Amino acid sequence: MEKNGPPPPPPPPSEPKEKGSGLELSPMPEPTQTLSNPVAQQQLENINLASSPPSPDPPKDELTNSSAGVTGGGLGDIDLAPPPQTPDPPKDDGVVIQCSMVYSFLTFLITSAYTTLSVRFAMVSKLKLVKFYSWILLPIATTALVLSFALQPRLNSKRHLAFLALQFSTSTWLCEWLTVVGFEWDSEQIFLAVIRSFGWAVTLVLGLRVRARIARLPDKDLSKFLVDKVFSEGFLVGLGQLIFLVFSSIQCDTATMAEGEGWENCRRTLYSQTGLGCLTALVIVLRLVSGVVPPKIMKRHVLGPDRIVTMDLSVKEFFEFCGLCAAAGCGLFLISLYGAEGNFGSHLEFNLVKGVMTFGGVSLSVTALWKGIVIRGEMKRERLGAPGTSTEARAKPAIVVTRGSVFWWWLGVFATTFQSFLFAASAVTLEAYWITISATVLPLVAVFYIGAFFADPSAQDRRSSRRILLHFCSFSLFGQLCWFIYEWRSGNAGMAMTHIARAALELFFFRVALKIRRGIGQLPHAELHGFLVDTLFKGGLATMASILFITFRATKCVFEHNLEKCEETALSSNFICLFIILKWWMALVRSSIPLVMRRRVVLRVDRLVTMNVSMRQKIQLACLTVCGCCGIWLFAMMDNEEKNGDWVMVVGTTGCGAVATAVVLEARRVHEVQLRSTTSAVTAATAAAAVEEQPLVSEASWLWIGLSGAMAIVTFALNVVYSIELGRWWIYGQMLAPLSGASLALALFLKPRNETVLYKRVLYLHFSTFVLLREGAFLVGLFRRGIVAYAVECVLRICALSFLFWKGLALREVVAQLDDGHLSEYITEVVFNGGDKTLVA
Repeated sequence: MEKNGPPPPPPPPSEPKEKGSGLELSPMPEPTQTLSNPVAQQQLENINLASSPPSPDPPKDELTNSSAGVTGGGLGDIDLAPPPQTPDPPKDDGVVIQCSMVYSFLTFLITSAYTTLSVRFAMVSKLKLVKFYSWILLPIATTALVLSFALQPRLNSKRHLAFLALQFSTSTWLCEWLTVVGFEWDSEQIFLAVIRSFGWAVTLVLGLRVRARIARLPDKDLSKFLVDKVFSEGFLVGLGQLIFLVFSSIQCDTATMAEGEGWENCRRTLYSQTGLGCLTALVIVLRLVSGVVPPKIMKRHVLGPDRIVTMDLSVKEFFEFCGLCAAAGCGLFLISLYGAEGNFGSHLEFNLVKGVMTFGGVSLSVTALWKGIVIRGEMKRERLGAPGTSTEARAKPAIVVTRGSVFWWWLGVFATTFQSFLFAASAVTLEAYWITISATVLPLVAVFYIGAFFADPSAQDRRSSRRILLHFCSFSLFGQLCWFIYEWRSGNAGMAMTHIARAALELFFFRVALKIRRGIGQLPHAELHGFLVDTLFKGGLATMASILFITFRATKCVFEHNLEKCEETALSSNFICLFIILKWWMALVRSSIPLVMRRRVVLRVDRLVTMNVSMRQKIQLACLTVCGCCGIWLFAMMDNEEKNGDWVMVVGTTGCGAVATAVVLEARRVHEVQLRSTTSAVTAATAAAAVEEQPLVSEASWLWIGLSGAMAIVTFALNVVYSIELGRWWIYGQMLAPLSGASLALALFLKPRNETVLYKRVLYLHFSTFVLLREGAFLVGLFRRGIVAYAVECVLRICALSFLFWKGLALREVVAQLDDGHLSEYITEVVFNGGDKTLVA
């Protein structure tokens, strides 16, 4: 085969001749003409472009840009690339890749304050108060130090890294050894400083690795991490919670200094606040670290409630669950001791509090470190593309929970057996010590018993029924029998008879519970899953957390005083726990009917706002309101040193009767719905009627307006009595003033479209009663007592409240212009639900 040589050069272009001499350009090939050689084809195209007719004169700036493309005298040297365009300014698409340096400076100020206190303590070792305040700032400084590493993750200049190194070293290692100097080189403090210094070194290594991981996140993920995790959860929520915890220790120190005592009387408050703050700081750090884990991997390692209910856990996950429960229990214990004044009564109490702090922190740290190592290994394998490590392959399928694990049954049996042992010990020994312990742990045991009772509602055979009956007799009836024997042997025949009545009442509730359990077992699988996971497990977990908090709060009195002075506190705690359990029981009763029929039983917000409810629901609402007021009063009496046992018993019994009435009415209504659903099938029309569309709300009931006006009248009456007698009535008036003010603000927006003369007169009368008349009566009392400064403040308050009322009327007109849907949502969610939460808080 003959090889082709280089392509022949193209013929030179003909020179143009003058137009007058008849000379013309040589003919050019058609634009569609192609040559076999690609190089010749390219040169031919360049010639065609050079011979095209001239274009109109471009603007000056375009001419300048185009002339820059000419590199030589030949036409083939013209650069055909488009002229460079001026880049548009970057658009603000809301992507945040670093936080402001203001927050870095803020964290530096916090850590510098902690370092300054440590330096001061080292210089004047006898000034123990300085170390007291440095311990207070320890959780805040630790959190601020961790946040400083995540504020600018992509800023790796030498100056910024030197700043981080200086901040870390001065607030950790330097402070540790300054503490050793302040304690005059104590051997125990040296050992602890070495351990903590090693821990800070490990923390620094892990922090740098996490910071590098944050810097490698995509822009959108990094922006979400900085906004959600660092700023919202770290600065706003985290530091806000830690700063709030500080005030208890500062208040205690201020009170002891005013009484001429030392800060040693605040050691309980100090240790509880520091331990709780360190646990909170550790949770904040773990939340920050979890933000760099891909969501698909993090979701795989979250212990779902469905897996916990069925105990579908591996050995590692079971130990993780136990570690989290232990850390949560330690946190609740420290929360209950928050604000407890005085020094530790004994070395045993000091070791208990210190051990709880250490155990909670170690449990959470070890669980998080173990889980972090597992997640890091999975991330590394997925990055390397190892086979069999994809999320889809390893993710566990969703399960429908129709029965709980047998673990929860045996846990309930163990708890009730321990309670029965306490009952028997109190009946045999006749010591109040055993009665107090049994009464303290009884609410927790009741939660475990209810969980075991409803763990497997589908089991309706005779064997399961016998097992449930035996469990009830060994726990409830045996306990009442032991209490009967204890009271009878102690000579309290009247109290002994009350335990017989309690046993009869418990038998009645057991019979009702069997019917509810039978109805739950007949639910469809999807609704049974919701009952076991949401109502039983999540509701039981929230109930247990509330009971633990109340129980630990009662132990605060035991730590501050002794067991004999805390009988009323323990009694108040038991009543509040009983309210909480009955409220949870009410939710269990409501969940025993199908979802399509449940809307007929549930007290909906739209009907509550307009009071379009039945008489049964009105009685339930009144009973729950009475129970809530009794619970608030009993909780306030737990911290009152001057308690009245008779009043505690009366209020507690009233609250129990109210909530028990609400539960009985709910059970009666549910039983009627169950009978109706069994006698006649639930047709499509019945289901459609049950799930009817929620009606729109345009105005609230006059009942809420009347209650708001009644609160204003009561507050005004208290101030009138104060202006006459000059007693302590103004204190009660000032206590109710925030409630009355909030109710007045709510009354403005409960009927925004009502422009009748009657309603406007009601609003103006409400405002006049709360602001003008109330403050006027208070002003008269102040002038009679000769307190001029407070009188000036009262006048300024009248002006401020009048201005706010005027602005509220203007805002009311804006709200009235909303469409029906938005107005209904505004009244039910913003005004009613939000106002209810505000008043309760």
